[in-house]
Amino acid sequence: MLPDTSAHAVGKNHNSFVTTLTVVIAGLPGLIPLAVLPSFVGNLVDELGFGAETAGIVVSANLLGNALGILVVAQLLRHISLRKFVLVGAVIEILADVISWQLDSAVALSSIRIVSGVGGGIITAAAYNWLSRQADPDRGFGLLICLQFAVSAALLYLLPSFTGEHGVSAFYATFILFALLSVAVSAVLKQRPDDDLAARTASTSKHQRVLLDKPAIARALFAIALFEVAASGVWAFIERIGTVWELSPGMINTVLSIGALAGIPGALLVVVFTIRWGRARPITIGVTVTVIGLLLLLLDASYAWVYAVSMILFNGAWSYTIPYIQGAQAQLDPTGRIAVFGMFVVLLAISIGPFVFGFVIGDRGYHAAILLACGLLVSCVAVILGVARSQDRLSNRGTVSL
Repeated sequence: MLPDTSAHAVGKNHNSFVTTLTVVIAGLPGLIPLAVLPSFVGNLVDELGFGAETAGIVVSANLLGNALGILVVAQLLRHISLRKFVLVGAVIEILADVISWQLDSAVALSSIRIVSGVGGGIITAAAYNWLSRQADPDRGFGLLICLQFAVSAALLYLLPSFTGEHGVSAFYATFILFALLSVAVSAVLKQRPDDDLAARTASTSKHQRVLLDKPAIARALFAIALFEVAASGVWAFIERIGTVWELSPGMINTVLSIGALAGIPGALLVVVFTIRWGRARPITIGVTVTVIGLLLLLLDASYAWVYAVSMILFNGAWSYTIPYIQGAQAQLDPTGRIAVFGMFVVLLAISIGPFVFGFVIGDRGYHAAILLACGLLVSCVAVILGVARSQDRLSNRGTVSL
């Protein structure tokens, strides 16, 4: 049979690496606050004199705004184009970041950071919806996580040289730059992902649609929430743990950058292998490695190499695991609406993490916070494993057993 070279077929072929990468770049603003979270918290404590609890509240407000922005897109997705979402979100975020520049009160700063987060969340949700409607969403999610960790590594390494002179304002300038970058590449969102939604939905067999039920969706959403609360809670205060270990600021920044770089190969494994081994097995392996990385922090060894190995395992496994859970969500709904709502749950969980862990650390210390994170991660596997195994059995490329 000859290939289809009609204009319709050619016009649909947008699922190229370059196009997907451009969409990923457009979606970064809502993820940048998470990427620089340890450094952001550290500067709020050192420059503005906030305690761990107060700094946790401020950054949680920013991340909560990101989650609310995602929710806005989920509700209005049928009425507004993806590119318009990016433009509106950028205006909101930039205005809020400019106002933040002038504030040093925790209450005022928390309030305006929510607004900034809403703008960034709107931008990210638009790109996320596009990615979720690809024929192979795990690959797009993996690329998004990969770039997120690459940018995180660069920013955690470079920002300290600017915060020394400009303080917290350097973070606001960074957020503005990424919002402008999203606007510059936003035209890519006019293209359709290389999937045929009608065909994709029609090809879903009656047997497969057993998965399209509320319990499966609820379990997938709850699982990713458990993972992200744990991961973001630890990530927010990981710079403070290095300080408690009496590591030098330069050493801490270097280790955090190396740890963030470790997220790149983790995400690339998803991009390369997608669901060749299903989802249940990668999720189980990823969570296990994440827990091992966190348990190293209980050693209180005060050695830079222990700190570095912990961060490499933690970030590498984080970036490897999340795309598979997101892919499970995307498969539950080919329209991409559940995946966008899933991103809302992700960012809501990420906003809760620093808030909860700030109070746990203030009341019971870092050991209790790390043990809490490990418990949440184990619970994540228990919740998602049934859904992942069901999808693996129904996939021609999946696996049935662990």
